[in-house]
Order: sequence, then structure tokens, then C-alpha cells
Amino acid sequence: LGEISFSLYLIHQILLATYGEKISSLEYIPKSLTFFVFISILLLASYVMWAWIEMPARRLLMGGETNSRYTDNGSKLA
Repeated sequence: LGEISFSLYLIHQILLATYGEKISSLEYIPKSLTFFVFISILLLASYVMWAWIEMPARRLLMGGETNSRYTDNGSKLA
């Protein structure tokens, strides 16, 4: 969760708003299941945003290298 926390922060309000709009159509589904699905979608969307947007942007800003490998904290591997 540490690496995707910023993505979680950015996405959670959008998903909460969407969930709030659709809650009336989900009344027949148990609340625990909707919560589990919400958290699952949130984590998946946050990971995708981190992997496809945040990490490539970080690599670009740290030297313009697009094919090199970085560790979780952004430092370059040998």
C-alpha cells in the first residue's frame, strides 16, 4: 500500500462519488459484498494508475530513461 498510497488518495473520491450515485441500484446486494468489491476496484485502479502513470512519469522526470529498471523508492538498479 505504501507505493500506491498517492494513487489511492487521488482515486478514492471519484470511486466514492460513483458508488454514491449507484447505491440505490445495489440495494439487493449485501453491504459487505459491495464494500469488498469497492475496495477491490479501488486497489486495482490505484495499482494500475501507479504502474502505468506514476512510475513512467517518475522515470521520465528522473532522467528521461524509459527502459531502465528502478526500485520501489525510485533509485536505479544496476
